[in-house]
Amino acid sequence: MPKWFHKKTRLEKLQDKYRKLMRTSFECSVKNSSKSCDAKKKASEIYEEIEYLKLKRADK
Repeated sequence: MPKWFHKKTRLEKLQDKYRKLMRTSFECSVKNSSKSCDAKKKASEIYEEIEYLKLKRADK
């Protein structure tokens, strides 16, 4: 089946969101450190959820 018909899993969506937040954090680090810190905090929360889902999937 072609890849464009593939529906993203929750894990894939979270990984995309994590990448975007980390990129934003990096780009804002020079201009606005407080915005960078906020993005980094959100990214770390998402990372914890990603790790939880990976461990949950590994148990199966």
